[in-house]
Amino acid sequence: MDSQLRGNNNIVFIANCFFSGLSGGDRHFIEIAKRWAGKMNIILMLPKESLPVYEKEDLKCTYSIIPSSKFISRLGIMAIYIFRSLASLFVAPRLGRNASIVYSTSQFLPDTLPSFFMKRSNSEILWISCIFHIIPHYSKRKGSFVRNLVAYYEQKLSFYLIKKSVNIIFVDNTILKEELIKLGFITEQIKVISMGVDCRFINSVSETNNKVYEAVFLGRLHPTKGVFDLPKIWGRVVAERPQAKLALIGSENDKIKKRLATEIIENKMENNIDILGFLETREVYKTLKSSCLFIFPSHEEGWGIAIAEAMACGLPVIAWNLPVYPEIFPKGMIMVEENNITGFSQAILRVLKDDGLCKHLGSLASDMITAYDWENVASNELKVISDHFSLLS
Repeated sequence: MDSQLRGNNNIVFIANCFFSGLSGGDRHFIEIAKRWAGKMNIILMLPKESLPVYEKEDLKCTYSIIPSSKFISRLGIMAIYIFRSLASLFVAPRLGRNASIVYSTSQFLPDTLPSFFMKRSNSEILWISCIFHIIPHYSKRKGSFVRNLVAYYEQKLSFYLIKKSVNIIFVDNTILKEELIKLGFITEQIKVISMGVDCRFINSVSETNNKVYEAVFLGRLHPTKGVFDLPKIWGRVVAERPQAKLALIGSENDKIKKRLATEIIENKMENNIDILGFLETREVYKTLKSSCLFIFPSHEEGWGIAIAEAMACGLPVIAWNLPVYPEIFPKGMIMVEENNITGFSQAILRVLKDDGLCKHLGSLASDMITAYDWENVASNELKVISDHFSLLS
């Protein structure tokens, strides 16, 4: 790889979209960067407020910090995104002059805009952009209409910039690749890669003797993740198993947390649903291993790192029947017709009542997921980059 790079071994990761907990895309680039650290000089651009979180990951890198956006946080996520996008432009050209590769960790504008300007300041740079999700039309998406409207058009601008100058696009499933081709992206630039799990670390977390929770959810507490489906689903479970407990792990904003707490009360689930919030990685896996099964009623997924992590902990999974799942998770999962709340709760009860079925599905899941190891993912992406430079030689 080193001999194929032009100029130097500097790679700049742009990660300006952090808010509280690490997303699947964040986890992806962190694990990649850890495994590339001995092969390249890694520079990480990120907002000041996210530095403490990334420092805990023990990344061997140089940080390029953009100013904190906390002073405008009350104006909402879109205002923060605009601020970060513009603030990053003050450092992007300088980084671009001394880099061989710029790697956008997401397709969102705070990551795309500085990458675009770095590419424009140095045409020799290899620009890699990750696109792990296409935001649906604002009229079809759950949550705030205004926020979804802005997000939809922000994505259109980001896609326009990516089309103009990108070299490689990483996607995490073939369905997404076909959707991007229909949107006018160049087929040869799109490379299907995988997300992954750290099986070695997960296996190092001790099992608990007793199951504390019948089920657990892990993910960003957001309408698109189906969090407002959970009180209704779990209410039907509790109707048959009054002591059944559900844990919710994930970061949230105050507005969503308040609404979720209200819906839990309205469904009389105060004693049956625990909102645990953001947990450190080891605590996440401890909680997963103290549960019987994993439920994930997300309405939008490109891959599903949370599912993979749950499977690596030996848990069967119940989720809505999103088109991407059969390709990635052919075993260990029960898929339910989307929005069928009764069907989802019945699937949960079926697994909870049948210990043999629960163990069988969990075993299938943990055996299958070993193929998705971060070492393999990092190696495959590095080969794509090497092949690109080889073609230019």
